[in-house]
Amino acid sequence: MKTDHQERFVYRLLDEAYAEQAIACLCRVFSAQEPLGKALGITPDELAPFVADLVHHAIKTNLSWVALEKASSRLAGVRILTDFHNDFIPGEYTSRKLNTIFTFLDSLYQAQPHGEGHEYKPLLHCWMVAVLPAFQRRGVLRNLYRSGSYWGVKKGFRWGVEEVTSRYNLAFLESEVTVTTLNTLYYAQYENGGTLPFLLAEDSKECVLCRYPLDVG
Repeated sequence: MKTDHQERFVYRLLDEAYAEQAIACLCRVFSAQEPLGKALGITPDELAPFVADLVHHAIKTNLSWVALEKASSRLAGVRILTDFHNDFIPGEYTSRKLNTIFTFLDSLYQAQPHGEGHEYKPLLHCWMVAVLPAFQRRGVLRNLYRSGSYWGVKKGFRWGVEEVTSRYNLAFLESEVTVTTLNTLYYAQYENGGTLPFLLAEDSKECVLCRYPLDVG
């Protein structure tokens, strides 16, 4: 467990005690702020079955982190991390919007073999990161990133991989570490079933698959 310098937030590994708060946080933020979810108009309820499965898988791998407001023990943010080579595999979900997002993200890997080369094993996979609006711009994202990276290195990981859907998150990553772009998909150009599902994506124009060293200073 770690406390930030202002001692307002505590950072700890995600466990079942905070599973429901983590699920609610991810569903709320991704439906309201994440470019893919916003473009499709996906709701928290549509996201919930997938996010719940992912969170419970992540708890078992003991790699994900949460930020808690110290005074209230309220969850402020969460970063879901898994072992890329022993990863979570989404099930069959009824939401067409959710499956459209999965198809899009899978397309990022079509030009990249999943093996990534022996030197990138094990590989830490960041699935999702979210900070509740009331706690944004307070250093929570940065501390979640650093806590996850430090812990990942202690567990034997040296590299991370991530599908970065927002230009703000990409700018953040690039401010922390040297990022290697593996593939890029442009929202306005992506076609699925004869439609352009992300044509209305706001704020960001592209999704970037990237790899980076877990630089812990």
